[in-house]
Amino acid sequence: ETPDRFVAAVRAAAREAVAGVPGPVHVNCPEDVLDAIASAGEEMEAEEFSIDDLGQDFGVLEDVEERPPGEEEPESIEEEIAEVEVEEQEEEARSLSDDEFFAIRNTLLSLPLNLKLTVEELIGEQGLSGENLNRLNQALIDGKSPKEIAGLVGRITGRRIQIPAQYEKKTGAEFEERKGSFGYVLRYTVLPILRTVLLVGAAAALIGFLSYRYVYQPIYAYYLYNKGYEQLEDRDYKEANSYFERARDHWEIKRQYFRYAEGYKEQEQWVLAEGKYDRILADFPSEKRGYMDYATMELEKLANYEKAADILKSFIDRKPKDYDAHLLLGDTYLRWGDEDPTKYEDARYQYARLMDLYGVKNELLFRMLRYFIRKDDRPEVEALKERFESNPDIKVDPVAYAELGGYMLDKGELDDVRRILLRAKKQGSFLPEVHYNLARYYKRMEEPAEEKKALTATLANLRREKPLSAENLAMKVDTHRLMGERWYAEEEYLKARSSYTKGKEVFENALDRNILERGKQFGKLYKDIGDLNYYISGDMNQALSMFEEAERNNYSPDDLKYKKGYIYYDKKDYRKAKLEFERAADTFSNNHNLVYATANTFYRQQTYHLAEGSYRHLLDMLERKLRQQQPLEPDMREGHRALISNLMRTSNNLGVTLYRLHEKTGKTEFSSEAMVRFSDASEYFDTLTRNPETLERTGLSNLGYLNQRAVMFPMEEEYSLQIYPDIPMDMKTERLE
Repeated sequence: ETPDRFVAAVRAAAREAVAGVPGPVHVNCPEDVLDAIASAGEEMEAEEFSIDDLGQDFGVLEDVEERPPGEEEPESIEEEIAEVEVEEQEEEARSLSDDEFFAIRNTLLSLPLNLKLTVEELIGEQGLSGENLNRLNQALIDGKSPKEIAGLVGRITGRRIQIPAQYEKKTGAEFEERKGSFGYVLRYTVLPILRTVLLVGAAAALIGFLSYRYVYQPIYAYYLYNKGYEQLEDRDYKEANSYFERARDHWEIKRQYFRYAEGYKEQEQWVLAEGKYDRILADFPSEKRGYMDYATMELEKLANYEKAADILKSFIDRKPKDYDAHLLLGDTYLRWGDEDPTKYEDARYQYARLMDLYGVKNELLFRMLRYFIRKDDRPEVEALKERFESNPDIKVDPVAYAELGGYMLDKGELDDVRRILLRAKKQGSFLPEVHYNLARYYKRMEEPAEEKKALTATLANLRREKPLSAENLAMKVDTHRLMGERWYAEEEYLKARSSYTKGKEVFENALDRNILERGKQFGKLYKDIGDLNYYISGDMNQALSMFEEAERNNYSPDDLKYKKGYIYYDKKDYRKAKLEFERAADTFSNNHNLVYATANTFYRQQTYHLAEGSYRHLLDMLERKLRQQQPLEPDMREGHRALISNLMRTSNNLGVTLYRLHEKTGKTEFSSEAMVRFSDASEYFDTLTRNPETLERTGLSNLGYLNQRAVMFPMEEEYSLQIYPDIPMDMKTERLE
């Protein structure tokens, strides 16, 4: 049996070892050993150990213990004495010095926990004794390595004890030395603390970064976007863009890009809007809305067809079968065709491609209707018109149908126009094109009240659209013009001038912003303003300015040229007057007023031969008309009175011209004929002035008579031959005055 003092010493050393070993605990032992490990801690707390007791525990026994019950007594006293001597020898053999005790303790401290507990179990509980105890004791004293001690314990117990790799080749002393090394402290003390600090720091940094990146930056960016938009609304565009760029650096919010682009469009800052759309395409290259909105702006607001087409084609390169992109590209080519007719075929190709991809749809057929209208393909227009008109349940495209109504109106086919436009109005009551063409229709039908209603509705619906496209701006200009003409016809001249002025302001503003270009439809407006000054206010200088502006817009009808000639004639600038009259006549004209004005201008320039030719030509036309209108009733028919008046004026002026030729050439035939023409003029005057009931003359003198007397009696009085100098104000007046 193992003495209690030895067992107590070993167990005390084991407890100290278990309590003081740092680092991880490696356990690889049977289930009963694990139970022992669990109970070891409790025993360590309950029991105390004093090194001072070891001396007593390992001293000589003072009292002989009684033999336990049941143990056989020795056969003789000699045997008992021998047994006591053996025990005393063993007792002496097991006595430990202080150095040996501390050596055992230190070795145990260096052992893995599972091996410590196994050693304690062998000595304290299983009662290891004899040679095995001595070998184990000596191994502990010698500080054998954990691997050697585990091998010894394994041979004693018959179980294999697993030793962690770090214990395999080190003795207890080596391990103790290693525990005190810098590397050991760094690995098992410093590094775990450092690892914990680094993990906590990394976690804090990650949380901070994520909070900054995904909380602070978006919120701050949103604040900057809003500040910038406030500057945009105040029209401080430089500051607005500065805020936008700062916000974008923090966080790209796609919705804000579109918000800024649309804000610039509303304020008609097209260059800035284009810049924002360019940024959208750069930062969000797959965003379909960016391409579509950008192209729509270029098409409808700026009429920049080439750029709109390029934008759409770049998107179609990404999405070759996108329906909306192809449809808008077709619409772009269709509008572009108004300037470059070769683009119409490109429009047709886009619509045909969509039919191949998606089948024949009414939406595409309405686009084809607009294409055939632009191409002036009457059979195809009629075919599609019949297709749609035969099915009243079809929901028509109001834009296409409004265009169809306008096309038929231009062709003079008025029978179906009203029905077509009203059907378009049913589908698009807020569409200005519908009301605009209805106003044109009512003007043709001479329904002024309905015309004014339609014009008012057109302007009201145009106010709903902001900003206006180039087409809508042109429509607004012409609507103001038509409204001015309506007021002019009703002799509301102040209202007419107001309408004309509004139209002029809209056009010139759009012209300055390169949205609209000069064209005949705008020239008509300037011509109407000129007429108001020409006929009503009598401001010939302003009238001339407006007529010239009309011509700069490629609108120069013959009557406008005539009026310019009249103004120059009135200013006695006969050279310019002659040029304008010649432009109005082109190479030849049968207009009585134009021929008369030209003849008078030649006379004023003293080109008498040219004047003679013009007067003769006019006299021939008037005499031919006189023969056609017999019997004459000048007192009852204004047209007959005007004809006789014109004959009188022309005959007199021709007579004066012939006499000037006589003076210039000396030919008597000119003076003879001049006398005849003066006589004719006097007779025509007599016809105009004779009392129709009494046939009495009025006694008034006329230029024909006065000129004739001056030729016949040149010495009686100083008198210069005179022509009727006044010319008609326009080419439509019946009287040559």
